[in-house]
Amino acid sequence: MDTNLRPSGIEGLGDMSWGTHFCLFYETKEDLLDFFIPFFKAGLDHHEFCLCVASDPLIAEEAKRVMRQAFPDFERYLAEGQIEITPHTDWYLKDGHFDEQRVLQGWIDKLDQALAKGFSGVRFAANILLEKSDWESFARYEGKLEETLRDLQIDGLCAYNLNRYSAANVLDIMHHHQFTLARRDGTWEPLEGAQLKRAHEEVLKLNAELEQRVMERTAELTSINEQLQAEIIEREQAEDRLRLVIDTIPAMVFTAQCTYRSAHGECSFLITQLLGINQDHSTAEIERQLTQSMFYSLAQLTHLNRFLWKQIGILYPIG
Repeated sequence: MDTNLRPSGIEGLGDMSWGTHFCLFYETKEDLLDFFIPFFKAGLDHHEFCLCVASDPLIAEEAKRVMRQAFPDFERYLAEGQIEITPHTDWYLKDGHFDEQRVLQGWIDKLDQALAKGFSGVRFAANILLEKSDWESFARYEGKLEETLRDLQIDGLCAYNLNRYSAANVLDIMHHHQFTLARRDGTWEPLEGAQLKRAHEEVLKLNAELEQRVMERTAELTSINEQLQAEIIEREQAEDRLRLVIDTIPAMVFTAQCTYRSAHGECSFLITQLLGINQDHSTAEIERQLTQSMFYSLAQLTHLNRFLWKQIGILYPIG
């Protein structure tokens, strides 16, 4: 399992990796609740620190009340510091104005605190509510946040009320997030830009082609392995048959199999009995014993017609 993948808890979205930064546009408070509840539940279930930045129409106290009803262990999560619900004014507009560097550093600080407590990372969902005067700096912040989260164990959602922002604002928001969620027939679905969609389609195509090549190569290697196994079995059977012939032939036979590394010899049962040669000895030792026997047992050696001395063996004429 890929430990970088985290369940989003959202039907239609699936798993997401660390560094995911996306947005959604909503119209009603119910839209927010329908997303926030399963999104944070998945994070709590997987030992992530969860931060909810709340603003109208879902203020912090109401968000806390709803989550207390939705999560049986909500009080324990609060006591253990695994979930935090804060007003957007405390997070984004501290001291009455938006400071992009302070907010960016805030996410990093939250991650450090979460990891120090043993949590696997940070999951946040923030309902953004800004004045027009803060919009330009906030748009820059969203672009920097995308770069900041890329290599961190943080997943983040930025939620925007569709009724509060212009078409130009919406385009800016979509530009600074990896993807945008929209609700279709009661299900949240990711909307991607044309370029990103084409890139994803190309990746899927390349993955499919790679998988096909791997399957073909695996089948080819499997076939080759089966052929090798069959050849090994066939060779072992042939050696067994040769051994049986050598052991039962009514003649004195010596076989030698030689390679550039080694040589191996075998004697028939008759030759070991007549000449007293141990067939477990090396080829050189058997050859030495045969040579000695030729001097001491000429009468017996006249019964030897040939000795096998080749790759498979050669018959030596005797007498």
